[in-house]
Amino acid sequence: MLRLNQISEEKHNFIKKFPLLSIILVFIVSILCLLISLPSMKFFHQDEKNWSEAGKFAFKTFFVERDFIDSDWKAPMGTFGRQNPQIGKYIIGASLWIHGYREFDGVVKWNPKNNLQWHIEQGGYVPSPEELYAARLPIAFLAAGATSLIFLLASLAEQFIHGKSGWVAGSVAAVAFLAHPVIWSSSHRAMIDLPAIFFSVLAITFMTYTLIVYKSGNRRLAVCF
Repeated sequence: MLRLNQISEEKHNFIKKFPLLSIILVFIVSILCLLISLPSMKFFHQDEKNWSEAGKFAFKTFFVERDFIDSDWKAPMGTFGRQNPQIGKYIIGASLWIHGYREFDGVVKWNPKNNLQWHIEQGGYVPSPEELYAARLPIAFLAAGATSLIFLLASLAEQFIHGKSGWVAGSVAAVAFLAHPVIWSSSHRAMIDLPAIFFSVLAITFMTYTLIVYKSGNRRLAVCF
């Protein structure tokens, strides 16, 4: 009887840990799929150069120099300047800083009359493959994180509706999310679209858990969420 109780307890503990293990597995699979094709130029977007430069400037000025009133915050960057959310630029800039790409070269104006190869030959329009990879790397990790959160949300939804483990719905939702052409392309680009998606999904996840905790009767913990 003692042995049966021990087995039952171990099974219960495994079931409690299973969602976390599943989320970690989804994250690992997602990031591996993204890293394989991350350096590819077929995903290149002309704005990647400017978001990378804006990221360098934002991260260096705010976190390194800690100059919060620098007049250069108003530097003419067009749509890549302070009018846009900073968090995506901080993330891109941090990765570039860590990899040694720290000099702000200013934004460039793409010539729509010429193709990508022309801009590469001119120089200054397209980052080097190494710099481009460094700028894209955190975006891939955020994409994998968003995919994991989508898996979690779909799993919770199936469990709430049908009262059983939701790994099937979670897996389908995760694959459908990451394989969507817009998400897949954005996950390979050093731009601020994916950070916005990640933090939006993260906010929805927190709201979902708040409702679950509140429904369970633990209102104080729900307020903390």
